[in-house]
Amino acid sequence: MSFCYQKFILKDEFEYVYILNNNVCRGDLVLEEDLIKVKISGNYYYKYVSEYVSGKYYLDNYSKGCILLEEMLILDEEYIKSNSNNEIISIKLDLAEDAASYQIGKGSIVNIFYSARFSDVSDMVNSTDKSTVISNSQGTGYVTIRLLENAKIINCYDKYGEIVTTNGSTQTILLEVSKEESIKINNLKNYGKFSISIIK
Repeated sequence: MSFCYQKFILKDEFEYVYILNNNVCRGDLVLEEDLIKVKISGNYYYKYVSEYVSGKYYLDNYSKGCILLEEMLILDEEYIKSNSNNEIISIKLDLAEDAASYQIGKGSIVNIFYSARFSDVSDMVNSTDKSTVISNSQGTGYVTIRLLENAKIINCYDKYGEIVTTNGSTQTILLEVSKEESIKINNLKNYGKFSISIIK
């Protein structure tokens, strides 16, 4: 009798989870007042959010009534966001095997250089006040521009698209730039290559 009581009567196959009380959008801060705690039948295949933790953001748009899962949330330091007048861009570095690519990481301050055939970017070179070096202005030479100065790296990624933590070779970096710079840089990607120098 005691065995049956413990095994079947007291058996608890339920757990507490949170469901959304409102529609939420990607990048919204997770607020406790937007959540309702309920008890559901346990399904341990999913990692439910069972305790409220502040400082997290929604990874995507979710509808009211949705059960909150751990994979739906992201920490503040992991969430990539820009200021209202800026944009986040990615830049693929040339010569990723260069020593500098092993020294940079999230938060590094760098200068960004751009090199291309002069004839392809002559209009931009002639209209910019940025420092340039031209090897040959006759159309067959190359130009190098100091495109950005003291730029802070938001994150670094290797050739597999994984975040570089330590002692890894960085191939792509994320930067926050103005909307005007974003247009120029994305256009320049079609003609030349980017490289860096480390400030700190």
